[in-house]
Amino acid sequence: ILDKTELTISPNPIHDVIQLKWEKNHSEDIMIRIFDATGEIKYIGKGFDGHIEIDAKNWTSGMYILQYQTQKGIIQYRKMIKL
Repeated sequence: ILDKTELTISPNPIHDVIQLKWEKNHSEDIMIRIFDATGEIKYIGKGFDGHIEIDAKNWTSGMYILQYQTQKGIIQYRKMIKL
């Protein structure tokens, strides 16, 4: 099961590309959603093989919330800042 310490967001603060990494030894894929401060969904996708890159080049500066969910239903949230 993924927990908060096993997901790495880089860079944070965000510039143009977000790289998410998690331990590959988890057999589960994860569902990723990113919301801006108004609650608008900026990204929805699945993560495979322990790594995903997300293009944030056209996002406005501010705070974003990353939600990730395992296939077992475990949900975690992380805060990100876009410069």
